[in-house]
Amino acid sequence: MFQVVVLPPAEAMRDVEEFRRLHDPAFHRVTAHLPLLPPFDATDAALLERFDAFRGGAGFDVELGPPTAVGRALCLPAARGDAELRALQSALAAALLPSPAEPPRAAPTLRVGLFGGDAELELARRALATLPPPAFAVSEVALLLEDVRGLWHEVRTSKLRARAG
Repeated sequence: MFQVVVLPPAEAMRDVEEFRRLHDPAFHRVTAHLPLLPPFDATDAALLERFDAFRGGAGFDVELGPPTAVGRALCLPAARGDAELRALQSALAAALLPSPAEPPRAAPTLRVGLFGGDAELELARRALATLPPPAFAVSEVALLLEDVRGLWHEVRTSKLRARAG
């Protein structure tokens, strides 16, 4: 399985990663990330070539907003940079997914935990809301590959164009 994501810099995610360590069962499988394309199988040998050839738009800034519940998950949506993330997501879907594949509709969000009940979810949302919102520059996207143990590994990166000005 492959997945295309934005990997925020570790220094911007220290507090969030501590929170994820306690609440996200996938913490050990993959670092904090904003998924741009959902996990997909690729039998196409040219996938890596298409990824390497991908030239998305210019780099941009992202600031994650207040925590929101998505089902039983607690996520951080983009408060700034959402339009750029969605444009990048669409461009990647067109470049990498098979033509009959439906493009992703969900906005990229960073999952920080899964919770069994409403009270637990609300307590976690309130605790996470006390942390400063992570902000970082997006200058590349990463192609992740899932191994047989269910761990995700970065196998390629694609740089975005330098910002104008």
